[in-house]
Amino acid sequence: MRSTDSQEIIAAQSTIEKMRSQAEITARYTQKKEQYQELRRTSEGDMESREHLSMLYAEAKVLGWVLGKDEKKVFAELGA
Repeated sequence: MRSTDSQEIIAAQSTIEKMRSQAEITARYTQKKEQYQELRRTSEGDMESREHLSMLYAEAKVLGWVLGKDEKKVFAELGA
């Protein structure tokens, strides 16, 4: 094995994220939910805020899915 191969393997392994615990996922979901709600309260409809809201919604939706919540429940909890 060449040294560059082993270096590439080490670099690839460092980019793989570890599995998250249920508590970590729940904490991240709650954080994204609070960020989404705060941005909705303070945003004035500019394009950057809309993009950020969409991003936060998508993250919360995925985290909610991992927690076993359906999209309607996530939507309701976000107050979207």
